[in-house]
Amino acid sequence: RVDRVRAARYGLSINDVNTAIQAAVGGQEAARLDEEGGDRNVPVIVRLDGAFRNDVEAIGRVPVNATSGATLGDVATIRLAS
Repeated sequence: RVDRVRAARYGLSINDVNTAIQAAVGGQEAARLDEEGGDRNVPVIVRLDGAFRNDVEAIGRVPVNATSGATLGDVATIRLAS
């Protein structure tokens, strides 16, 4: 659960925090690779390793963005749901 007041102190919007969560847990395209001699263009998806995606403390250490210096744990209460 995002704490809007704490996020605002870092100059972050709810969207900024949600984007960080999505990238860490669900993954985010970081680049695209072209197959040499072929016509395939493959996305490179980056996300936390499975062991860390299930670790509340690890998720809390994920930076929200480089300029704010805030981590997810600074601006949200994190819990795992099944």
